[in-house]
Amino acid sequence: DVQIALLPNAEQDLADAQTAADTQKKAEDDKKAADAVQDLIDKAKANYATAAEKQAAIDAANAALNGLSDEHKALLPNANQDLADAQTAANTQKKAEDEAAAAAKAPKVGETAKVGKLVYKVTSKTEAAVVKPVKKTEKKIVIPATVKIKGKALKVTSIGNNAFKKNTKIKALTIGKNVKSIGNGAFQNCTALTKITIPAAVQKIGKAAFLGCKKAKKLIIKGTSIKSFGKKAFAKTGIKKFSAPKKVKKAYRKKAIKAGMKKTVK
Repeated sequence: DVQIALLPNAEQDLADAQTAADTQKKAEDDKKAADAVQDLIDKAKANYATAAEKQAAIDAANAALNGLSDEHKALLPNANQDLADAQTAANTQKKAEDEAAAAAKAPKVGETAKVGKLVYKVTSKTEAAVVKPVKKTEKKIVIPATVKIKGKALKVTSIGNNAFKKNTKIKALTIGKNVKSIGNGAFQNCTALTKITIPAAVQKIGKAAFLGCKKAKKLIIKGTSIKSFGKKAFAKTGIKKFSAPKKVKKAYRKKAIKAGMKKTVK
């Protein structure tokens, strides 16, 4: 006690020293915790081979940051912005990956595919042509406006040369609204076909397109955009009735007659 009395400030000094040590230890622990989160943020900012890997790093950094106290977060003033920038980069990378994957799966130009009762050929990134039926025994043919090939919708804009030639079972034909071109001999000698209807989008009717369709009694043209009536397109048909929009009916009738339709058809 006598000795202690000689050191009146000892206890306070030691208490102050302990407080300082505790403060220093806390600061060290705080820095260590902040540094650990900063390491995760740096990893999140890095480049990765895939967006999924980068997203995993971002999620880990966000989870660690959210686990810090406000006091610890104050040691990382740029953390939120850094992670927001990393997320933007990950989203951009993911979008690019998705687009690349879609392009890889997309049908290639020149590729053929059976869809329903018809076989199609991809002619561009957005269009396809009908090239033939799956079976020649079909009595009803419906050419759609669009077709899905490998999940992508393509406009059906043409009917290939000789696509349905000598398909003697076809009685009914519907041509989709996006068809612009009917190929040479497309329906040649479809001897059971009873009516020919040309949709409004058609611009070209190929040579001998309907040659020999002897049971086809009506020719109905719905549009005004036809630029070419192929030679013998309507020769040897049974057409007795012709119709077209009023402003082009006279001109189209002359062209249809030149293409083989009988002159007596009105």
